[in-house]
Amino acid sequence: MWIKTTKVKSGRKEYEYYQLMRTLYENGRSKQEVVLNLGRSSGIKKKEAEALAAALTNEPYQYIPRNLANLLPMLNFGETFLLNKAYEMTSLRRFIQNYSDYYSMSDNIKDVIFLLLSYFSFQKGEAGIADFLKSYYVPGIKSVSPSEIAQAFALLKLIPLLHPGFPVIYEEIINDDKPCLAYLVRGDIDKRLGSDKASLSLAVITDSNGSPVNYKRSEKGDCSDLFLFDKNAIYVTADDTIDLLSRCYENKIFTHVSPDRFKAFFPEVAADDIIGNNNFSRYESFRYYFLTKGSFTIIIKRAAKPGKKNAAPPLPSYEDIFITNMELSKAQMVYLAESAVFADDAFYRFFLPEEAEEAAKLFDADGLLDIISNIHFTRFFLDFHLSSRLRSDHINLPEVYESFRDYMILPIGKESRQQLIHSRCSAFQTKVLSILAFR
Repeated sequence: MWIKTTKVKSGRKEYEYYQLMRTLYENGRSKQEVVLNLGRSSGIKKKEAEALAAALTNEPYQYIPRNLANLLPMLNFGETFLLNKAYEMTSLRRFIQNYSDYYSMSDNIKDVIFLLLSYFSFQKGEAGIADFLKSYYVPGIKSVSPSEIAQAFALLKLIPLLHPGFPVIYEEIINDDKPCLAYLVRGDIDKRLGSDKASLSLAVITDSNGSPVNYKRSEKGDCSDLFLFDKNAIYVTADDTIDLLSRCYENKIFTHVSPDRFKAFFPEVAADDIIGNNNFSRYESFRYYFLTKGSFTIIIKRAAKPGKKNAAPPLPSYEDIFITNMELSKAQMVYLAESAVFADDAFYRFFLPEEAEEAAKLFDADGLLDIISNIHFTRFFLDFHLSSRLRSDHINLPEVYESFRDYMILPIGKESRQQLIHSRCSAFQTKVLSILAFR
């Protein structure tokens, strides 16, 4: 490839632009094709543009250094890449394709549902899907129509739990005396969904391995009715629901609390002194401090500094406080502390993007809540299986998502000759890719 300099006059001023070009040969003749407009010469150095052109060839997949990738209008691909890995390795993509074929739906519904999973997982604020696609790369999707969203919603409503093994596993759980794990999660409800509720609470039930298999919605909104479905269940929540420990003392509870609520519940314990204490034990990417107080165990969690070469960059420093009324090993408490926040992140808000407002007219308020809940549940299921794949190598998923946020991609060229330009992977990203690809 090579750089073409174009000069354009505007009034009395003349502007210089750089274009990334390539030469194609068809039927014995050569022709020049504009690959990308790089912009004005005032915003990019000629040597940098020429270095970019020299790094690019006609190969379908190319990995270029980050300093050169920054010259291109790259799209975020790290987070959607990870989610897509789980979408494929759990066979959800294939199951959805089979269902959409059976109901004579559009061929790309599997991709539209993945787009919805990505959008509700990674979009910032409540920007529309079109804006989301301007900054994120979703395989197989450049745009989406209201009719495609309506079909995706209909499929999510017809098959609320997409994996065929869910009903069988759930039947075994509710008929078994062994305790199951249930994540209590809560999210705000957007008025556009037409519900008379301001928030929604769910209990997400897992199998013996911790994999999500079903969920129950609270009718009261305060989680209290969710404790009735299984007296043996262990309830885990990242919501600030410390009052559950006193109101539902017969149940097994592991809950996240804010420092202010913690001080109110344990006024005799100085939280600031604990947080400043250096007697923390390291587990994977975090450090923990454990304290027994009466029938409760208090767990303080904070980010740890990477101690190895090529380790992932540190997460922003923060403190988390958890309380439980159960007797657990330290390893069990660490697992619950990480998974509690993990679950809460998946069910953060129930709302509609503007592109889905037309499709929403086909469903009542409860139906829409079911559909959005199913999207959140499926994302949680996919993240769990990603986490399980990585856990054997002592890598936690939030750390991976954080590291892959700067993994970028750019499709260039026409459909028949489209190339995918990737930013070059870091050592940590390469390690994660090898784990997901070969284990």
